[in-house]
Amino acid sequence: MKETTKQIFLIAFFFTIILFVNADTITSFRINNGAEYTNDTNLLLSISVNEDAYQMRFSCNNSDWSNFETFSETKYFDINTINYGCNPNEGLKTIYVDVNFVDGSRHSIDNNIILDKTPPTAENFSPIESVNGDGAEGQLISTDFFDNNGIDNVAISLIRDGTTVYDFDTNICLINSETNVNCSFIDYGVDRGGNYSYEFIITDLAGNDNYYENNFSFTDSIAPQKPEIPTGTAIGTTINFSWEANTENDLNNYAVYRSTQDSFDCNTETFLAFVQTNNISNTGLDENTTYYYKISALDLTGNQSTCSDQNYFTTLYDSNIVPVITRTDISCDSNYWCYDKNPTFSFEVENAEYSWIITTSATTNPSNCTFGVDCNTSSTVSFNNISNGTSYFKVKAVKPNGSSSVSTHILKIDSTSPPQPNPTIELFGKNVLLTWQKVTDSGGSGIYRYYIHRSQNASFSSTTSTKLDYVNDENTSFKDITPIEGQTYYYKVLAQDVAGNYSSDYNAPILSITIPTDLEEVVANIIIKNSFGIETKYFNKADDFNITIIFSKEVDDFYFYKKIDDENTETIIQEKNDINSYTHSFITSANYKKIVFNINAKHPINDINEEIILNFDNTRPTIDFQNIIDEETIIGTKKINIKAEDNFEVAKVELFLNGIKIGNAIKEDSQWVYDFNSIGKISGELKAIATDGVDLTEEKKINIKLVQTEEPTEELTIEKVVEKINEAIQKQIELEQKISTEQIILNEELQKLKEEADNLIIESENLLEINLEVALQKTIQAIEKYALIIEKIEENKTETMFFNTAFLVLGIVAIIVAIILSLSLIMKTKKFKKMFNKHNMIIDEDTKTKK
Repeated sequence: MKETTKQIFLIAFFFTIILFVNADTITSFRINNGAEYTNDTNLLLSISVNEDAYQMRFSCNNSDWSNFETFSETKYFDINTINYGCNPNEGLKTIYVDVNFVDGSRHSIDNNIILDKTPPTAENFSPIESVNGDGAEGQLISTDFFDNNGIDNVAISLIRDGTTVYDFDTNICLINSETNVNCSFIDYGVDRGGNYSYEFIITDLAGNDNYYENNFSFTDSIAPQKPEIPTGTAIGTTINFSWEANTENDLNNYAVYRSTQDSFDCNTETFLAFVQTNNISNTGLDENTTYYYKISALDLTGNQSTCSDQNYFTTLYDSNIVPVITRTDISCDSNYWCYDKNPTFSFEVENAEYSWIITTSATTNPSNCTFGVDCNTSSTVSFNNISNGTSYFKVKAVKPNGSSSVSTHILKIDSTSPPQPNPTIELFGKNVLLTWQKVTDSGGSGIYRYYIHRSQNASFSSTTSTKLDYVNDENTSFKDITPIEGQTYYYKVLAQDVAGNYSSDYNAPILSITIPTDLEEVVANIIIKNSFGIETKYFNKADDFNITIIFSKEVDDFYFYKKIDDENTETIIQEKNDINSYTHSFITSANYKKIVFNINAKHPINDINEEIILNFDNTRPTIDFQNIIDEETIIGTKKINIKAEDNFEVAKVELFLNGIKIGNAIKEDSQWVYDFNSIGKISGELKAIATDGVDLTEEKKINIKLVQTEEPTEELTIEKVVEKINEAIQKQIELEQKISTEQIILNEELQKLKEEADNLIIESENLLEINLEVALQKTIQAIEKYALIIEKIEENKTETMFFNTAFLVLGIVAIIVAIILSLSLIMKTKKFKKMFNKHNMIIDEDTKTKK
């Protein structure tokens, strides 16, 4: 009996624990995110629950309640009303919340907040009027603050001439419990030389603030202390010196004075510079010169101290200055060959004499000399008849305290003209070929170019006007492809060396030749056919093809090359014999991008150089309508602009209306003017199809609405479109207010739809001055999208209420099932007990019988 009772108790206890653990309840309730104070009667209530809640209501006195509404985790509740026991008076406010759960239970919770709509005040602002004193000591700023519910913080800004130069925007005077307090700070940055305005804002814990302003006039007639004497050193022609820094709080900068006279006065003539730091580096001074320096300090008001005691420093000679050598006779740079063997140079370094040498040795330097004794005093030098080859002109500057490093100008002289080339002349059709042997330059600089001169005068001299062209030194031939048939031409070839010397024009041989008439150039006809025997220049798949080259005349030295994509060039054939035509078969791959063929052949009349590019195109073209949008209404005649693009070429563009072709073009930018009156007042489908060179196609479809011009239509004005845009904006505002008020989070689909509608409004406004019809269409689309979003939101709300009700019913059913199961278990326990007692009675009877 005891065991059975224990079992029943455990089952009931376990069931109670389950019901308790799963009990629906409110886990937290916050007002204005946990704020202690507020100055706004419209409160943000945040409610958290651990299970499904479906209704809530509110009260300010736990007696008068609002109607139950759908549960939401956040809710704005305005206490500026006498309803629900609320009132807008300042003071402590208690908000009560009742929440109904789907299990049928109701739970309540409350929280407090202090309503404070009275801003804090200030008085006794100090200083009151004008202030005289020393700006270095700073200015004390103070005031008394009062608040009915405690001051949060004070922000004070110092404004000088409209610019904030002293700013503490938070926590300069923080009081969280006092109702009045005095706050102060010292402004060390005040310039006591004018009128200034102090502005400050005081804010209490509820967010109420007050603005104050006071004006002051400051004067400061006390100058900073006289700076200490400067100390430093001279390094070459630079003097570096410093002094002890002044310690005044209102110090602005220092004035530095300099003179070459002892015991000089500080004035505008000796003023050097203002500096912010207590040091200066004075550069670019004269050599071997004594300079005297004094320092004065200035404060923010402009008060200036007396000058410090003077100190002096003497600069040194700068022997590290290296002379720069300039060749003054011609533009012939160092380390470059020149034909002038009579060079002139100049060089200059102040306060210096010179030692120089010209030598063929790269290691020999100028001799040492003594300043004022045996050095050269001239800064220019000339030389005559420098030998061919490389020489070195070297210079060093000499000062009383030493010599500089050596500067070097390398002289490469070649004054000898190169030998005269001896060319031959040959005619190839109407082209003239000149050939010659390389010549060797005896001057040492080497051959630079060969210049070809041409004239129709048999005894011409080589000038700029006769210069036809040139070739570099590695070439020994030149083909003239510009002669005219029937004309006689005379040619010379002159050699030029690197130094600029030319071979003799007087001794140059003159070659003549006459160009024959009626010469027909040799051309190559190239035919590419695919495996179907169709000529093509594009492929969109692997397809074997043949390439045939037919020359108009027999050619020699025929070369045929192939390059696939980025692979190396492959030679297909090299043929020296006479060739009229050539055919080759190829096997291709679908992975090819392009094949480049090069054909080179020679003929006495002309050379043939051809390049053929065979492209493999697997990319479809693109196509779009440029001036018509989907669902646009078209009235009467309309110009249709279509843009088609392809990575190679667009073969054709076709336009269809309701499946019937109404236009065809073979260019990428296509335009048609079409009269839609013949179609009638219907809706239709426009379809544009672009086809590229390998018959790959792409299409674009849009739906249009057709209106005949014979029917009277209302004139479309900018005012009417603006009115429609305003209607769309109102729809946008309606949707945004609904989202904000009902705390709705749009899913990805609806958010994308809203962004599209917002963009349509912007596009419509931009089209007002361009296309009223398109602007109207986009506006109508925006209104329809907003309406669809609102409809979807309402559907979602209905579904949510349905599921909340369903969950409530399911919860009740679950509780009933649990009770039934518990009762069933108890009944089974009682039945087991009866069976157990009956069994014991049978055992007792058997025992008695045996006995």
